[in-house]
Amino acid sequence: MNWELPPGEYIVCSLEAENFEVLIMDALYKAQQYIYNTWLPNHKLQTEAFCAEQYASHSSETTSMEIWLKLIK
Repeated sequence: MNWELPPGEYIVCSLEAENFEVLIMDALYKAQQYIYNTWLPNHKLQTEAFCAEQYASHSSETTSMEIWLKLIK
């Protein structure tokens, strides 16, 4: 199955962790807190409520991912 993000400008945040559990239980939470509470307000940017997550692989061994946030113009 393929899924395409709607056209537009996106902010992409890459993150890594020691293992998959830390990635999804700790690093992802911290990244989202920083993006929404610090980075976006400091840059006077707003994003749509939806964000996409792209994992490096579909394995439980995955230790990196990207968060894609669509900018509101």
